[in-house]
Amino acid sequence: TLTMVGSGNTLTLYRDGVVISTLTHSKSMASIIPSGSVLGYLGRSLYQGDPLLRADVSDVKFWDVALTGDQVSSSMPTAEQK
Repeated sequence: TLTMVGSGNTLTLYRDGVVISTLTHSKSMASIIPSGSVLGYLGRSLYQGDPLLRADVSDVKFWDVALTGDQVSSSMPTAEQK
């Protein structure tokens, strides 16, 4: 399970609740969120020419706050739930 958490100018990527990457960036979220008649889709890039996602997506969750590492870990499904 992959989880991306954005807080301020930092993005943190988790795999199964464990941090695998952290990146500091200079872009504002407002500069990358589609506006006007542009729609964003899961598995489809906003940029022409990018391939579609080739994967199975079984669960999607959105939070309106940046999660802590502990919150990410506790939100992961158990092996039985997978």
